[in-house]
Amino acid sequence: MRAHPSDKSEMVSQLLYGETYSILDHQIKWVLIRTTFDQYEGWISINQLHLFDKAFNDSPSQSIVTSLYGTLIQPENHIQILSFGSNFSVTTTDKITDPNQIDSFTGKFHEIKTFNKDLVLQFSCMWIGVPYLWGGRSIFGVDCSGFTQLIFKAAGYTLFRDASLQVNQGEIVNFIQEAQPGDLAFFDNEEGGIVHVGIITDNKNVIHASGSVRIDQIDHQGIFNEQERKYTHHLRVIKRI
Repeated sequence: MRAHPSDKSEMVSQLLYGETYSILDHQIKWVLIRTTFDQYEGWISINQLHLFDKAFNDSPSQSIVTSLYGTLIQPENHIQILSFGSNFSVTTTDKITDPNQIDSFTGKFHEIKTFNKDLVLQFSCMWIGVPYLWGGRSIFGVDCSGFTQLIFKAAGYTLFRDASLQVNQGEIVNFIQEAQPGDLAFFDNEEGGIVHVGIITDNKNVIHASGSVRIDQIDHQGIFNEQERKYTHHLRVIKRI
């Protein structure tokens, strides 16, 4: 998804397998879309456009991939790699067979029913080392808010796409000493705008996407990078979902 209808425009987000959208506008080569999951808007190439019957979006059970990736074998032995956070309809667990569109899937997944905060740290630690990518939402590259959004999606909660939007969700935690594992820490720039987000692992550490997904120290000032021996992000607020 791009900010403007041009190949030269910045990538603002990505769609994962099974995620749907509605069409808002179109040009000769580009389509403006709004995602069903988080109501995020952006442009995609018309070559990426796939239309389907409304019944597809009304399928009763949707499961989400919770391994870093899974392998989906479709008709005619077409192999599709599904990144963490992708979703699809299933009938059983582990390796599945579906007489409709899916032949088989190998990987971990579960059906989301309610938000389980205990899964947040379990899932987030799997991502350590994944490279940073502006606008990224996959194991091949992820930005800070794409990382937090996908972790919470797999745990059963919908976060908005950008850190500046996610900061409006949840309840304020007044002091870093009161932070709990799974809380969200938000960081601002010199102008006061929210530009970064991470997940608290305990009241001394945070996991976040910066260069790569990594764990750094955090205190009331912000994130302290041991390698650089300096504070890299200024703490603005902690929110609890």
